[in-house]
Amino acid sequence: MNSPKRQSFRYRTFQKDRFTENLGQTTDLIVDTISSFLSTYSDQLAKIETAITTGNLQDLEISAHALKGAVSNFYADEAYLIAWKLEQMGHDKVTTDTLSLFQQLTVAINHLTLDLRDFLDEITNK
Repeated sequence: MNSPKRQSFRYRTFQKDRFTENLGQTTDLIVDTISSFLSTYSDQLAKIETAITTGNLQDLEISAHALKGAVSNFYADEAYLIAWKLEQMGHDKVTTDTLSLFQQLTVAINHLTLDLRDFLDEITNK
């Protein structure tokens, strides 16, 4: 039994319309952007986690900034905000609650990747 396709309003972790408009509704570019993110996000999260566990705040700032830029392509507000907070904490040399924020970021990114995979299915199986 086939599951019903998700409707646009059901993508809660990113703004599908803004994302696709920003890329000119070009399917190849949309697919490439999503695929690129899906192939790199776990390494980006690992770099942030390593920076936190080793106390390397400069690497935390740089790694969180990179992930923030990647999720900004999708207008993924929750993931963007958490990555921004971690970036600022690295910049300001603040270590309090970084692990808790990282856990929140991981959850937000996991939800985002589920939505992106569903959207990728939707546009490639038209």
